[in-house]
Amino acid sequence: MGPNLEIELKLAILREIGKIEHFCLSWEQEPNLAVHELRKSFKRLRSLFRFYKKIPEFDSDRMKRKAGEFGKLLSPLRESYVNAGLVQKEMAELTSAPESGIARAAAALQRKNSNYIEGDSGMGDICRRVKAFYAGKELQLPEVRDDGFFGLLIISEIKLSYSRGYESRRMFQDEVTAKELHSLRKKLKRLYYQLDLSGGPYPRFSVK
Repeated sequence: MGPNLEIELKLAILREIGKIEHFCLSWEQEPNLAVHELRKSFKRLRSLFRFYKKIPEFDSDRMKRKAGEFGKLLSPLRESYVNAGLVQKEMAELTSAPESGIARAAAALQRKNSNYIEGDSGMGDICRRVKAFYAGKELQLPEVRDDGFFGLLIISEIKLSYSRGYESRRMFQDEVTAKELHSLRKKLKRLYYQLDLSGGPYPRFSVK
């Protein structure tokens, strides 16, 4: 992070909003890539908006909540795509499974994925809602004039994210459940996104 944390944070947020706009405009070319990248951007935005939670003139809770809602709308699209790939990969390794059965199962899951993406509540509808919400958001980020104070807020939030991940790991028993691992993974992702403010230039995201 550079010396002006507020500017760096704003640029990181605007970069993710730009990425969201990019993939919403080009999702028809590679829809499942767009779904994957959009979900990552919403997760990153949720993590970054947490830095503003003690700034009274900015409703960070609403911004986090909306990013989470958009991410959840995309979850069935992502899961259906991943499941289709997993079935094809795992069942192909079972020599006892008839090839025709594998093909039918994979095709059914791929149809499900296509229906999710192309349906009335699919990518087109989700992207319309997303673009309507984020339009002009670059004008609504708050001005924090005391960079030292803002730096303390950022450090405090990162320490909180770290401690939550650390405590989750420390509470693991000998037998770790999938739910516990998933919870830890989400906490570590939040910490990673908060530490990685300069996540790379927007132009590297391109759909060919």
